[in-house]
Amino acid sequence: MFDQFGERVDEILFPPEYSKMLRRGYQSGVVWRAFEQKSFVSTCALMYSTAFYDSGVVCPRAVSLATKWSMEMHGGLGVL
Repeated sequence: MFDQFGERVDEILFPPEYSKMLRRGYQSGVVWRAFEQKSFVSTCALMYSTAFYDSGVVCPRAVSLATKWSMEMHGGLGVL
């Protein structure tokens, strides 16, 4: 990526609204709902409908969900 002067910038720039959208999703339960309800159906439906409009918002949520699930299934970070 390059800035307005043509200099290379090795960082990803996000609009301020991106962080706000991520925070709202986490607060609404996009990850914890799956574990509270012991079902991935509502979480996957929510992520699917969000991905239809913006897959970039779903990616961090999917990674968080997979990390939480792995930790639940395999007892945390005992392998390190």
